[in-house]
Amino acid sequence: MGPAIKTGICIFIFILISAAVYAANETSGNATTPASNISSQPAAPRLSLSLQKPKQPAGLCGNGNVDPGETCFTCARDVKCKSGEMCTGTGECKAQINYIPYILLGVGAIVLAALFFITRKLTRKPVEQPAHLVIQQGAFQQQNQQPSGPEIPSMESAKAMMPEAPQEPVQEPPKTEEPQMPPEDTGMLPGETKVQAFIRQRRESGWNDETIRQKLKANGWSEVQIALEFLKLPKPKKK
Repeated sequence: MGPAIKTGICIFIFILISAAVYAANETSGNATTPASNISSQPAAPRLSLSLQKPKQPAGLCGNGNVDPGETCFTCARDVKCKSGEMCTGTGECKAQINYIPYILLGVGAIVLAALFFITRKLTRKPVEQPAHLVIQQGAFQQQNQQPSGPEIPSMESAKAMMPEAPQEPVQEPPKTEEPQMPPEDTGMLPGETKVQAFIRQRRESGWNDETIRQKLKANGWSEVQIALEFLKLPKPKKK
């Protein structure tokens, strides 16, 4: 037996002895209580030549007598419970249960059980495995271990380690400007649109503005577009 178990057993025995002594004291106190209660009861009145005190009226609480109908609940001064008893709501004196010995026994049992389990856990020996199982486990672990040496890099790590190729700047193709035809080829002045050139040329040919508008409407131009083009052109000079 380990020292922890011995200590736990000693503590448990001490708790048992304390509980037994406490219970014995309570029992002896209850046994001596009735005699004290009898001696404390009022003695019978003696006849003497001296004047006697007037008796308390019957049925009055506190007169020292237990009158009919009085209980420990209604008149605690006359009806007193014994030591170790308590008065209930119904007026009866019932023995009061003492839980201290039971609590001490429970605590002792818990302490003893805890010491037992702790000692068993500390003194438990590891289970020895057979030699052939140990050899098989060692060989299996060696197979699962990776070989020592430089690790083989993965494709992703190899790509990350490769230097990036220099990127050549993308040259945009040169913008080619559309050749502008001279005014003499199209009959348009610089900054003139086709509609404005048409209106100017027809005016020079002798057409009036109303005829020009009708011609443009026939070609699909709206009145708003025609009016804007007329506003952009200078008014014809009066001949």
